[in-house]
Amino acid sequence: MLLASHGLNTIVAGLVGIALIRYLGRAEYGLLTTVYAYMFVFQIFGSLGIDTIITREVARAPERASDIVGRTMGLRSALAVGCMVSSWLFIHVIGPTPRVVSLQWMASLSLLFSVYPLYLVLY
Repeated sequence: MLLASHGLNTIVAGLVGIALIRYLGRAEYGLLTTVYAYMFVFQIFGSLGIDTIITREVARAPERASDIVGRTMGLRSALAVGCMVSSWLFIHVIGPTPRVVSLQWMASLSLLFSVYPLYLVLY
């Protein structure tokens, strides 16, 4: 089931990418990829490998899984907010246009939802 899900996810992501390129055109798609490449730098610091550690701890003590994940949510949420604010503070380093800045501000809100891997640990 996981293999089929991964395959389907890959196919759908490819189709969405093609549709986005065709709909947005080269210039607008370039803006979008610039914003997401910039945001990826901050997403790296949003987890700091915590997911791997949590997975190991849950595997060692499955009866405490919800407690372990619950305690980690606060840390991951704080890291997400810190990364979001940092991305706002450092955006001017890349010399963006006002349009890129506004897109980056909107995209940075997705960092708040970066805690979803913790829910996957439970299952």
